This record gives sequence, structure tokens and C-alpha cells, in this order.
Amino acid sequence: MRRNQVRYGSILCPKGAAMSPDRIATWYKDALIYEVHIRSFNDANGDGIGDFIGLTKKLDYIADLGVTAIWLLPFYPSPGRDDGYDIADYLSINPEYGTMQDFKRFLRQAHLRGLKVITELVLNHTSDQHAWFQRARRAPKGSSHRDYYVWSDTPDKYTQARIIFQDTETSNWSWDPVAKAYYWHRFFSHQPDLNFEHPAVKKEMFKVVDFWLGLGVDGLRLDAVPYLYEAEGTNCENLPKTFAFLQALRAHVDRRFPNRMLLAEANQWPEDAARYFRPDEAGEACHMAFHFPVMPRLYMALRMEDRFPVMDILEQTPAIPESSQWAMFLRNHDELTLEMVTDEERDSMYRSFAPNPRARINLGIRRRLAPLVGNERRVIELLHILLFTLPGTPVLYYGDEIRMGDNIYLGDRNGVRTPMQWSADRNAGFSKANPQQLYLPVIIDPEYHYEAVNVENQESNPASFLWWVRRAIAIRKRHDSFSRGTLRFVPHANPHVLAYIRSYGDESILVVVNLSRFAQAVRLDLREYKRCTPLELFSGNPFPSIGQSGEELYTLTLTPHGALLLQLEHSTAERMRAQVEPPLASLAIRPGGFLDRAAKDVLEERVLPDYLKRRGIITSRHRDLRRLELLEALPMGERDQPVWLLILRWDPPTGPSVFLHLLVSAHFGQDAQRQLEEHAPLTLCRFLSEPGQEMGMLREGWPDHTPAQTFLRHFAQSRSIQASRGTVEIQRLHQGPHKEGALQALGGRAVATYESLPQHMARVEMGDLHLKIYGRTEAGPRPGAEMLQALQGRGPLVPELHGLLTYRAIPGRPVLMAALYRQPHAEACLTDMCRNQLQAVLEALLSDRASLAQPPAPRRYAAIFTNPEPTPPPAWVPGFVHDLFLRLGEYMACLHTTLAEPVLGRGFVPEPFSVLYQRSVFQSIQSSVKNACASLDWHGPQQAEEVAALAATLAGRRNEAIRHLKQLTNLQLDCLKIRIHGDCRLEMLRFTGKELFLADLDGDEARSLSERAIKRNCLRDMADLERSLWRISHELLTSLRTIRPEDATLLTPWVDAWTRQLFGTCLQAYLQTLDQPARRHHGGADLLPSRAAEAAFLFQTFLMDRRFREIAIAMEGGPGTSCVAALLASSLAMLDEAAQHTPT
Repeated sequence: MRRNQVRYGSILCPKGAAMSPDRIATWYKDALIYEVHIRSFNDANGDGIGDFIGLTKKLDYIADLGVTAIWLLPFYPSPGRDDGYDIADYLSINPEYGTMQDFKRFLRQAHLRGLKVITELVLNHTSDQHAWFQRARRAPKGSSHRDYYVWSDTPDKYTQARIIFQDTETSNWSWDPVAKAYYWHRFFSHQPDLNFEHPAVKKEMFKVVDFWLGLGVDGLRLDAVPYLYEAEGTNCENLPKTFAFLQALRAHVDRRFPNRMLLAEANQWPEDAARYFRPDEAGEACHMAFHFPVMPRLYMALRMEDRFPVMDILEQTPAIPESSQWAMFLRNHDELTLEMVTDEERDSMYRSFAPNPRARINLGIRRRLAPLVGNERRVIELLHILLFTLPGTPVLYYGDEIRMGDNIYLGDRNGVRTPMQWSADRNAGFSKANPQQLYLPVIIDPEYHYEAVNVENQESNPASFLWWVRRAIAIRKRHDSFSRGTLRFVPHANPHVLAYIRSYGDESILVVVNLSRFAQAVRLDLREYKRCTPLELFSGNPFPSIGQSGEELYTLTLTPHGALLLQLEHSTAERMRAQVEPPLASLAIRPGGFLDRAAKDVLEERVLPDYLKRRGIITSRHRDLRRLELLEALPMGERDQPVWLLILRWDPPTGPSVFLHLLVSAHFGQDAQRQLEEHAPLTLCRFLSEPGQEMGMLREGWPDHTPAQTFLRHFAQSRSIQASRGTVEIQRLHQGPHKEGALQALGGRAVATYESLPQHMARVEMGDLHLKIYGRTEAGPRPGAEMLQALQGRGPLVPELHGLLTYRAIPGRPVLMAALYRQPHAEACLTDMCRNQLQAVLEALLSDRASLAQPPAPRRYAAIFTNPEPTPPPAWVPGFVHDLFLRLGEYMACLHTTLAEPVLGRGFVPEPFSVLYQRSVFQSIQSSVKNACASLDWHGPQQAEEVAALAATLAGRRNEAIRHLKQLTNLQLDCLKIRIHGDCRLEMLRFTGKELFLADLDGDEARSLSERAIKRNCLRDMADLERSLWRISHELLTSLRTIRPEDATLLTPWVDAWTRQLFGTCLQAYLQTLDQPARRHHGGADLLPSRAAEAAFLFQTFLMDRRFREIAIAMEGGPGTSCVAALLASSLAMLDEAAQHTPT
């Protein structure tokens, strides 16, 4: 459990976030229940029988599985003729299982782990050895003691009641020679039914309830509850008196023991089972009830490879009260009951799933889950997906999480109740007893042998089924839609595929399941989620946006017995639908026409100001657009598809002029309507060319499916174009093989696609060529383009610059509007590679709990500056990633030394550090510290308890941080300032398979162009890289849906160690490469201080600056908010490390 979380029962929530009373009371709706037979689970005293002490020792395993409640099968004194359901004493513990003290200790330890405990209340019957029955059979007829049970002089009463155990019983009546009368039993003849017509029996049962709930038990499973009363002329099931008794019991429990739960075992058709929640207006009965009819239909659907059985039974299921919940299961301690199916369906199920007659018992199949479906893992996973995503609380049977086998040659249903398989040791690790002493033999069937199928083996293998179940449970617990949401089936034409949506609040999750053994495709009607991007829950990977292809139906393909869980951004869809309709303007635009002066006036005065505000291109602080001027509308398209590059100038009240560049296309008729639906956020306006003419629309972006030849034609020749208010200069930079025809070959035959980028930029992709449009910029040289141009053919691999599109107003300085470049072919983004490798490392760590509890000490960067010699990676770091970060260090050193070459031009000549400059650096970083601490003071107390405490501690150490930083003003650093990237992040790095390269050199778009051109020390780029690696790693940990919150706490120090290890490797390679004679600067100074301690201090200073900037953003709720606790904790650790290191 995380330190910033608290438990309400089995529900984890942030501290400071109040749980609603309703959610606390209905904890069972969010629960995942694990069914345990005490005698089968773990034997602590070596007598061959499981016990409470052994179960208590395995509570950590149960909690690690992710379940939130334990359901215990009967543990009361019993002759053991029905596995404990023949109870001889309701208020004691079976001595084979331990003592009452052992039970209390177990209950306390379970609650400490956030686990609820549900026990059995066998209401309907007792053992014939129970003191009540022994007393009743000897009591005179008509006496109170005699009437504890149901007696008759003849076996001819209640003839319409069915016989449940048809394999062993021929009648519901048995003769008692002592009482000289028949007694009634719905189950085995050694289990006489209690007489609930007798007030004393009800009183006794209320005492039993009070006893166990008084000890702290959280819920009671009411066994065989439909059969409590009998009446002539009925089938003696679901009688009104039964419901009246349950309503009285519910009222008693709610009054005396709030937030407890009653679970009905009612093997009935849906309409009858639903009555156990609220049978009438007199009041509620049970909180939960098993949905027995669903379970066999899951298997029927698999056999038929058809969705109908599942849809049919769920559509027959009545609505239940808001506070109620179904309990769902795949298998349990009983046979797979086939009572709630037709005779024909039962016969088919027998032939498919129990061809061996020994697997059949009563009206069911006595097999565990894995043998039942041939141990096919994909089928077992599919069934669990259905269990976890259909309405209801899932119930898992012990051992099914490791695909345990069974033994159908044992009597009764004992074949599915064999010892839990913990390890390959003797007796499967269940007991140290002589194997012949075990209550039942362990499984030695070759396919399910305990030496191969056991917890220990699967714990050590992240790809095991046990680990898959843990991940699936973690996903279930993250989404209230599964536990509390509505269910709606999605219509489609493929009967082999079941598709439904679970929704709760703003969340909607699409579940698509292939019931066939062959791959299937399905086309779903998801129009209400148009423009949403489905997110696959296991991987977190986005799928193509709904409606993106222009088709009305959304196509998915599924592997054999495959399933997809896709989160639909329902709130995004709603925002799209609720978006303000674009304005209607009067524009004289016809296909093939140009924008005339009147059209430009309408755009300038009405359309563009509205659009720039809607898109946030002009921020809320600068809403005065009276000085907005449309300078140019340059035609860029063909006659039948008008496209313009709009150039606007805006003069804000303060500061320099801002130039805005928009690529705009016009659409008409049906195409305009489609564009309005698919690109609503990018729509400038709707328009009518002439009265009575068809509607048109203007939108930002290159037209869909339009070839790029026209656009590239403008770059084919280097020439100036005289526009109405200035000059457009198109400068082709790349010479050699890529002449005019080559440009067309690179991209002209491709379809151009338009993509809106962050920071008000856009990109048009044309085959291998990319045109980057700077949507908002200033006049003057653009540092990123200068840097890219200077690096062409030198040093590090960078994109190949082909041309620049510049606009020069008259009078005025040139404004760079766009750059045309060719990206090297990239195999992968460095961010994705790091995330994938880290995820694999974390999953492997979770399977090795001993290592997990002993994270390595993080590397200290200061020590690397002192000794940058390469070191081999630890065993837990993949060698491939280690080598990748070695290359990254070498690449960054090559980049910085190349940028320090004076031959690049005057703007790149290195400059020495000065005491005055060092003072200005200190002032800047001091401001970062003060701003961040002010934000901590203001927002910290409003955060969760752990974050608030960390914020207060860090803010209280601001003076310590400033004193440490002030040492910078007392040093004389012999190093250089150079042009650097300025916003170097892993997201910008690509890997070709051989080399790394920076895909973007534009720097921090939040800074002005002049600020980006300022020279700084190269260690700032390295600090930016370190911070991006830290952020990416911690965001992965918080976003992984398959990692439980309680495991995330254990993994956090490993993520810190991962960041330090990988960046330490990068830093080593960087320092070693800079230290090569060929890389040294020729002006008498190096890029870094010559003294290692000073270089380490300078790097630490830049890291501190970055951290405090991130803290200020995070506390305001910006990017990084999900990692704020880790950010604060690591910042405190950084201050501790800084205190141990001085630059002298």
C-alpha cells in the first residue's frame, strides 16, 4: 500500500480523499473474492490437513494476487461427510483446522492486509450429528425441541420438490428409527433440514449471525437459501416465507452490523434469483446473489462459438437494486451445475466438456477450469476476461490462478478439492506430512503434475498464467466501469464475436471477445464515439481513432479466442459533440477561386480572431486582437482543391510583433459536411459562396488524400515571389542528387498528410519529406533552423534540410515560416524503447520478490565525473539498453563539440565563463527555487497527506538549497558557453538501427527566439536529458495498468536506480568522448571545467534548476502531476546528496 493511500475495507484511496459512506457500505461491488478451502490450502502443523495457521502464513500470497476478499468454506466441527457442509456445531472451530484463537489471529491479519473475510452460514440444514438433531429425534412429537426439524409420518408430502442429488438420493425423505418418523432433507440424507416455521430456529440462527459478525467477519454466504421453507402444492423453492425471513435477517444485520454483506447461494433462473435482492416493497433481502445461469452459458458459447447463449441469459436478467451486486464465477468447490439449462443443452455440454462419464455427477460436471477446457491457455484467459468484465463481482477458486488440474477418480466432488500446489517439493509444498497422511492425494497427472504446475514456478516467470491473472485483476480494479457500470451490447454481424460496452460516469470501455478457435474480424457501430481514440488496457497502446477512415463502422481483428479491452475517451467524444458550432460567414469562395479583398476582410475581422481564441493560439492573457492583420493568402493548391498559406501579423500591447502561419483548405458540398464531422476542432468557419449555393467550409490543414506535387513545386526552384504585402523567399539548401525531379521522387507521388503539433506548429508529411510550419513565431533568425543548417554534413546525424520558406514584410526583418527536411529512416523512438525495456524489467522484478525488496543504491553522478571509466551494466539492466545509452553519450558529445566549432559562423563561436555570468546563472536558478517553494507553500497543504508532508519538508529547506547554489558565485570556472539544443529530451531522439539522431533541434518553444540563441554550458542539455529519462520512467510506473498500486511502492526505488544507471552510462560515455584529444576545444578551454568536482557541481546545479522548475509546474497541476510525490522525494534526496558534495 502506498504511503499516500489509506484503506477503506479493501478499497485503496488517496489520503485526504474522503470515501463516500455509500461506497464504503457497498464495498462488495468493487471486491474480487478468492474462494479457499482451509483444509486444502496450507498445512502448518504437518498432520496432512490445512489449517488456519497455514492459511494465515499464505495471506501475503492472496493479497499479492490482488483480490480483496476471502471466502472460507465451512470450518465448523463436522463429521466431514459433505466436506464441512454437514455442520455439527455452528459456534466452534473444527479442531483439525485449529482453535478459535487461530481464527481470530487469521481474521486480524487478513484485515491488516485489506482483505475482507466471508464465511459460510449453512442455514438450510445441519449434520445428523448436531446436538439439535440428536435432541429432536428423541423429543416427543409436537415439542419445541422436536420441531427444530421437519418431520412426517409419511414420505408422500411435498412431492413436487425435485431431488437435487440424484446420483445418491432417491427421496427427499429419510426414515429415522429413533424418532420413528421421516425427516425432510433437500440434500444428503445425513443433512436434515431445519424447520424455519419454528421461531426458536430463527432465533438460533440470528445468534449464529451475531456471533460471527461480532467477531469481525465481513460477510456471510447463505448456503442453499432457496429451500428454507416447505409448502404443499409448490416445488418448495423461493417461497414468500423465505424472502420474508431474509428481509428480517437483512434488517437485523444492517441495524447491528453496518457495512456487512449477505450473499445468497440461489441456483435459480435469473428472474427468481433476482428476487433475493429485493423480493417486494417490504424491504431488501441479500446484498449479493450468485448468477448461476451465466456460468454454464459461458462454456456453451465457447462450444457453439456463438455469442447467443451469453447475450440471451443476460438479456433475461432483470434489473437489480442500485446497492445490489451479482457474484460471478467460472468454477468453484461444487460441480459445474447444469440445472439451469435445457436437457438438450445439458447433453451437448456433457459431450463437449465431460466425455468421460466419471467427470459427471448429479446434474453437473466435476472438473476444475483448466481440465474442463483442455488446458488451453487462450481459452482460460478469455473466460477470465469475461469474468472480470461482465456485470458482477468475480469469484476465483483457489488453484485456478495457476491452472491446477483435478482427479475425477476421487469420490464425490473431492477431485476439485485437492491440496494447493505451492512448489515442486514433497506434497506440492502443501504439507510436510507423510504423503499417505494427506486428506487427499496431490495431483500427479502428467499434464498437471505438481512438480510443473505450482506457485513457485509461476512466481518466477512473468509470462506465467499467475502473472497474467494478477495483471488482469489490476486492470479490473482500476476501472469502476467493470464493478459499478452499465452493460450495453454493441450490435454487429459476426455471431462468433461478443462485443459490449461497460460505462460508469465519463468512462466507457469496449470489450470485444472472439469465441471462435479461428481469427475473426468484426465491424462495430461506434458512431457515438466518433473521433475517440481507443486505448488498449493491457498495453496502454492507442488504436486508430474511430471514424478516422471515413467509414461508419469500426473494424477490429481478433486472434483465435482473443479479446480486446479498449477504453473509449467518452468525455472527449462528449466535448466534441458539445463543441460550439463554427461561425457561418459570407465568403465569395468558389472551387478554383482566389481569396478576394472582401473575403480577406471577413477572415481578418471575424473568422480568424474567433478561431485563434478557440484554438488557444492566442492565450487568455492576450485576447485583444484588434491589431490582427491578414498580410497574405498564398495559393498552394490545385484549381479543384483550394489551399492557402495564410500569413498574419499581430501586434500585442507589449513585446515584438507575432507572426502567425496557417495552412487552410476549402471544401464544398458533401466533402464539407464530412470535414465538419471529422475535423471540428480545426474548422475556421462555414460559408455560402452565393445565396442558394451549397455549403462550404474552411479548415486548418492540408486536404485529405491530396497528392503533394503541387506543394513541392514551390520548392523545386529557388526563387522569390512578390506577394501583396511583402516577399516570399523559397530557399533550397540541399544540393547534389536531390534536384527538382528528385524532390518530386522523394515526396511528390505520396499522399500528403497534415498533423497539428504542440506549441502551435504543424507538419505536412509527403513521403520521406516533412514540411514543418511554425504557426506562431517572431521575426528574425530561428536558432533551430540555423543549427540544423550548420550541422549539415558535419559531426552528428541530423535531419537533412532541403529548404526554407521565409517571408519578409515591407519594411521588416525576415520571418521563417516553414522548413522542408528529410528525416533519416528511424526504427524506433528512444522513449518507446526505454519504456518497453523498463516495463520488462519491472515485470521481471515482480516475479522475484526477494530481489524486489533489495533495490540497488542509485549511482551518484558526482562519482562519475571523478572516474568516468566505463563499467559493465548490472544483471537487471538489459545489455542492449546499456549500449544504447553509451551511444547516446557519444552522440551528445559529438553534437556539442561540433556546435563549438568557430567555423560554423559567428553565432556559434564559443564564449568563456565569467564571474559575472556565473552570478547571473545563480540568480536565475535561485528564482526557480523561490518560485517552486512559493508554489509548495500555497498548493502543498491541499495535496494528499504524503505529498503535503514532502512539500512542507522541501519548502522548509529552500535556504539550504540556495546556500548550496550560491557556491557557484565563488568559483572561477574554466569552461565555455556554446550554442546548445536547449530542450533536449528523449522524446526527440530516434534510432535508425545503427545510429541515434535528434529529430528536432528547435529548442524550447516556450522561449523567445533571442533567448534560444543565448549560449550556455553544454551540461544543461545533459541535465535536460536526465530529467526526461526520470520523468518517462516514473510516468510509466504510474501509468502501467498491470502493476498494482501496492507493487508500485516497491518498484519506485528500482525506477530511480534505472534512471541513475542508464543516465550514468550516458554520462560516462559523454565525458570520455569529450576527453578525447580530437574533441578538445582549441581555444585553451574545454567545454567542461577542468576540475572534476567543479564539473560535477555545475551539472548538479543545472539538475537542481530543472527539478525546481518541474516542481512549480507539477504543483500547478501541469505535466508531471502524476509523479509529484516521487518528484518531491527525489528532490529531497538530491539535496541530501548535494550536502555531501562541495565543488572545492
